[in-house]
Amino acid sequence: MTDQSATPNPAPGWYPDPAGSGGQRYWDGAAWTQQVVPPAAPPAATTPPAPAAPPAPAAAPTPPPAAPAPAPAYPAQQAPAYPGQQAPGFPAAPAYGGGVPYEPVGPRKIGFGEAVSRAFSRWTNYSDRATVAEYWWFALFMVIVVVAVYIVAAVLTAATSTSTTSASGAITVTSIGAGGVIGLILLGVTYLVAFLVGLPLSVRRLHDGDRSGWWILLGFVPFGSLVLLVFYILPGTAGPNRFGPVVS
Repeated sequence: MTDQSATPNPAPGWYPDPAGSGGQRYWDGAAWTQQVVPPAAPPAATTPPAPAAPPAPAAAPTPPPAAPAPAPAYPAQQAPAYPGQQAPGFPAAPAYGGGVPYEPVGPRKIGFGEAVSRAFSRWTNYSDRATVAEYWWFALFMVIVVVAVYIVAAVLTAATSTSTTSASGAITVTSIGAGGVIGLILLGVTYLVAFLVGLPLSVRRLHDGDRSGWWILLGFVPFGSLVLLVFYILPGTAGPNRFGPVVS
């Protein structure tokens, strides 16, 4: 006889593990199986978003600054007048008109001694320029030297010369003596110095007028010396030329 009061078995499914593993074991409707699964993880708690900060209150408008109070007006004052005195005045501002016209710088003026010194110190210079003053001061110096040497030579010749007359008195022979020889040597040295120093000086004088030094060959042509004389008298170019700047 069957027991009608027995409890029916639960339906197949996953149930808490009766072995206490903390997981779930499968019940097949008649007995527990070996299929065990870990317990499902609880859903993570979602942090609710922070409430938005309330908007800052609008700043109150700044009131416009108050207008400054007008300064008190005072009556015009005048300096007390004293007898015999006048109010001090101020000089008028200078008028600015046209400036002084530009004038090109000319050659520096040199004297007699400096001109002679420059001529001797540049006796090998055939490339620069020489001013009118430099040329003619040296020319004057050479005239003085030549005249002085002539006088010395004449005195020496007269002091040492002798005259010899033939027996018949028809022929008279004059010997200049040692003094005359010395005088001739002095004249020769003077002319040599004048040539060595005067030639480059003449070339530089031509350069000052922007002329080639080869113009000096006009001295070998009839009346060419007159043309050179004019060139030596004319002033040079006001500014730099192809032979260099203005003589300074």
